[in-house]
Amino acid sequence: MLASYTENGEEIPEELQHLEFEYKYDLPSFFKYCPMINASGFARYIGMNPTLLLQYKLGRAYISEKQLQRIEDGIHRLGNMLIEAKFTV
Repeated sequence: MLASYTENGEEIPEELQHLEFEYKYDLPSFFKYCPMINASGFARYIGMNPTLLLQYKLGRAYISEKQLQRIEDGIHRLGNMLIEAKFTV
């Protein structure tokens, strides 16, 4: 949307200049959006039963706020670990 303003040489309206988006997912949607994250491996990473996480992933089991927070914390921890990764030849 903002590109249409700049492409036409128009000034971006003030109310759009600091526009921010916050993406929120339910658990099944997150794993669909991030298929590179293996649910079983991730479950082991956060100390959760892999079968239980798979049930959450498939939307077949109710997930409590506490369990959802545990998964979200694990995703953030994994993300930080990936950001800090350095490779060498």
